[in-house]
Amino acid sequence: MMPLRESSHPPRTSVRFSASSAAGWSLVLVLAQALGGSVVRPSNSTGPIDFVSFGLVSLLALFVVLFGVVRVHGPDASLSEVMGLEETPLAFPPAVGPQRVWAHRAAVFACLAVAGAALVAVDAGLDTYFASRDSSYSEELAKLMDLLAAPTTRAKVSRIVGLGIVQPFAELAFYFGIVFGGLRRPRSRVFACAMSLAFFVLHASDLRAAPIRLLLGAPLLLGRLATGSILASLVTVLTFNVLEVVAVGRGATAVPGAVSLWCAALVVVLLILAYLVRLASQWRLGEFADRLDMRA
Repeated sequence: MMPLRESSHPPRTSVRFSASSAAGWSLVLVLAQALGGSVVRPSNSTGPIDFVSFGLVSLLALFVVLFGVVRVHGPDASLSEVMGLEETPLAFPPAVGPQRVWAHRAAVFACLAVAGAALVAVDAGLDTYFASRDSSYSEELAKLMDLLAAPTTRAKVSRIVGLGIVQPFAELAFYFGIVFGGLRRPRSRVFACAMSLAFFVLHASDLRAAPIRLLLGAPLLLGRLATGSILASLVTVLTFNVLEVVAVGRGATAVPGAVSLWCAALVVVLLILAYLVRLASQWRLGEFADRLDMRA
């Protein structure tokens, strides 16, 4: 075993709460988003959607919940650590070496990007499946496409920024940052993984969106586990959502190839990500076996 080296990071308190508290804060987030959405777009409005405003509403709801969580569960906690924006001090032991860490990160980022692209094709396949089973689904999908239509360049940029970047970042920071971090316990991360993924899936406005949210949540969670930060998972979020927005604008999938091939690619990258998570855990366990810290 390599000699133990002290971390340069100062000790920090962590936010910890129960599953019932996580459910309560999830409800607060949904209500805050609904309230803000009703202000941005009243129910009787028929005009075009301001996607930037909707994105800002999601971000504002996230910060409301963030300050509430910190105030109630950890007044001295670091906001960036609670959101999962920074790696915990022991995410990668110093003895591992910067070259291996950067190679590990590059592999994680590449897998997450491929996962995001694959999920676009899988989502298109799910839409086709649901449309074949339910005749009304095609009409609902067509209405959604009309609602998301962006005739001008400014509107397209607004849609990408608000719908493709800001809003999904708010969800990622809450479910895999705040919720995962709050439920995490030393020596047992399975419960935190299961609950954060379950809350992420249940946030779907339509049960038919649950399968794609489950498939999307898997690489997001693995990216968080592999690096100790949600910033890596942003690669999947941005790839998936930006390509989805592009697909809406084109009226067709933004990635070429058969859905079955993309499904196979998704399975492969998830297995690779699982291996990278295990590798990062082995580094931590090997270096800090006598003072285990499983917060990453």
